Amino acid sequence: PVQLQAIVQYLQQHTEIEELIFSGGDPGTFPVGFLEGLGKVFGNLPHIRKWRIHTRVPAVDPLAVSDEWIETFCSLPIAQKVMAIHINHP
Repeated sequence: PVQLQAIVQYLQQHTEIEELIFSGGDPGTFPVGFLEGLGKVFGNLPHIRKWRIHTRVPAVDPLAVSDEWIETFCSLPIAQKVMAIHINHP
């Protein structure tokens, strides 16, 4: 929680930041409740206009991407949402 508060404070002070990128630890595995919580925390920052989530989940386990997760992601109070799917191929 302390780190999250520091991030929010930083973003509040830097209104030139318009995009958040979630990557590493694979945000595609975030539980729906956690995703909703992020929406509540960062959705109150009007200058944040875009979220990008980088994930491998749709490529390695497409059945793990539930309708509820997609609906929650799409309903986040952010103007533009992007899901970047990481795929490794030899």
